[in-house]
Amino acid sequence: MQCNILSYNDYYPFGMLVPNRNYSSPSYRYGFQGQEKDDEIKGNGNSINYKYRMHDPRVGRFFAVDPLFRNYPHNSTYAFSENRVIDGVELEGLEYVTRIYLRINKKIIIHLRDIVYYKMNADDLIMNGGTPKGIYNAAGYGPEGKGIKHEFYSTTGQLVDSYWDLKQEGSLRFGAHGLYSGPGCISFKDRDNYDFSWEPIDEPDAIAKRHDMNYARLVPNKEDYINFLENTETLEADVQMISEVSAYLNRELTPTLKPTFKEPESIESIVKAIGQKKFIGMLADYKEWKLNYMISNNIAITTNNQKIINIHNNEYAKKYIFSDPLKIKERTFNTIVLKAATTNPNKNENSN
Repeated sequence: MQCNILSYNDYYPFGMLVPNRNYSSPSYRYGFQGQEKDDEIKGNGNSINYKYRMHDPRVGRFFAVDPLFRNYPHNSTYAFSENRVIDGVELEGLEYVTRIYLRINKKIIIHLRDIVYYKMNADDLIMNGGTPKGIYNAAGYGPEGKGIKHEFYSTTGQLVDSYWDLKQEGSLRFGAHGLYSGPGCISFKDRDNYDFSWEPIDEPDAIAKRHDMNYARLVPNKEDYINFLENTETLEADVQMISEVSAYLNRELTPTLKPTFKEPESIESIVKAIGQKKFIGMLADYKEWKLNYMISNNIAITTNNQKIINIHNNEYAKKYIFSDPLKIKERTFNTIVLKAATTNPNKNENSN
């Protein structure tokens, strides 16, 4: 089989071509890190066109300032790859947060940097296609929407994978808000590795952060964690969150986990707090019933038993709904919502 070679190149650290050790077909426009070359003025391979700036690989510098320079005062505004020519990949970058990684292989992933949109000022956000904080937005966010995006790049600078934490669109993101409120929270390198080092965007997000931290404290062994609904060990954390959200809505709360923005309060913050109180109230009501049911029937509160007694099992869903004649309508609605918000903990096992 005949193979046509369009390009081969050996580079110095910042992307300058090694003389007599490179070739590119006139029909192939790309060079260092897969970016398009601009050879008309400076010669072959001496000007690389990144999305927002031109790079000269001979000096290892851009010829325009970084659009995000205000957020990286420790870096030169013209530096290429933060001067990290071994593991650094220059991205086109401009969401509350975008986390950027270099993926060497499936096991070796290097965290390069974070683009923190929710702490940018309004001018920088608008310049980068984002939306500033306002009466309807608790915090500013980037051009792709609210949530936390993780981007994984290859050693050649190509985006090879991505995922979102708390993406705030669609029915699957019920209750998502900020960096901590909703299913899961902001993570690091993988969805199961939560990162509690971030400052919440507002008071409801700060309450949700403490709630997530309490979950991690109450169920420290991940193998024992079923999901946020079926673990009765976390009932204590749900009760505390309901109390704190109620205090916030009644203007009585001074959070110990300081949020980024406290005043002025946004409509989004109030609406999300009302939603938090309603949803966590459903969780607490179901978990309290489940815990009392297991105790009164002398069922050991083990991980396996808590998987068996779950709301996706119609037998136990009916027991929950009809256990209190005064709450049948309320608990029927709760069951519908909670089923939609969780997966079956026994989906790989036989379950009624």
